[in-house]
Amino acid sequence: MNIISSGDCIVSGNYQLHSKFEKVVNFSNGKKLLSFVTKVTGNGPVNIVVNNIDAFKKPDEILLKNHVLIYGANIFKLQNYSHYNSGIDEIKFDQNIISENIIKLLLILIKQSAPLSLAFIFDKSRINNFFSSFEKKFIQKVNSAIEKIKQGEIIKGIEMLRGCGFGFTPSGDDFITGMLNAFYIIHKISGKQDLVKLRRKIYLTAQTENIISHNAIHFASKGRFNEVFKALIFSLNEDNDELLKKNTIKLLQTGETSGADTLTGFLFTFVNKNTFVNIN
Repeated sequence: MNIISSGDCIVSGNYQLHSKFEKVVNFSNGKKLLSFVTKVTGNGPVNIVVNNIDAFKKPDEILLKNHVLIYGANIFKLQNYSHYNSGIDEIKFDQNIISENIIKLLLILIKQSAPLSLAFIFDKSRINNFFSSFEKKFIQKVNSAIEKIKQGEIIKGIEMLRGCGFGFTPSGDDFITGMLNAFYIIHKISGKQDLVKLRRKIYLTAQTENIISHNAIHFASKGRFNEVFKALIFSLNEDNDELLKKNTIKLLQTGETSGADTLTGFLFTFVNKNTFVNIN
């Protein structure tokens, strides 16, 4: 049983088992999260990548103190393993390439994303995939929220999207995460300081009791990215269609609709960026 790497935003604490799945085991300490994941899931701000995920499905409690991981008789010093950098400060963004790739991303999203994802925001024919009364009400609420945002009532739209939808992380929360990811990059490109305040307002408005959503939204507001999304951002800044498609599809394979919903929020923000900031 070996640890491969650990995230750069992990904090000390006494963590209790929160949830476990085939490729992820989550532990929580209040609203703080610690996730043990497989190499397929990859790195993230609070992820610890391991080569035997089943070993971490057994304990109900894990202690992390001064970068030392303890459970039972097992002790791991995280400083002895690879350290993941969730920031993107090393990327020098080319706005022209990004603008071209955003259009390509939209086409991939519409063609490849799951039927019940939020991609219907860009392709209304996808609404035909939603049948139940709950699903139809969900579409109505999302469309109303999107209209509010387009009209400049951003916070009102965020309030409507928060916790909206189905899945382990609600679709609306994933969409907000994608918006915050985009706002961080748009701020890096434009230098518009007003976006810092807007990100903060969105983060505070999007507060949720869903710990997984809370952490995703929190780190997105801070400009911290998991490995899959960071790879996509790198390819978004490159003139390489094959790499862009490969990394986009990998993101779309995250959860049932989570990756697609996050990407939808990301693309929506770029497409409508003039609603939020005028980039020269």
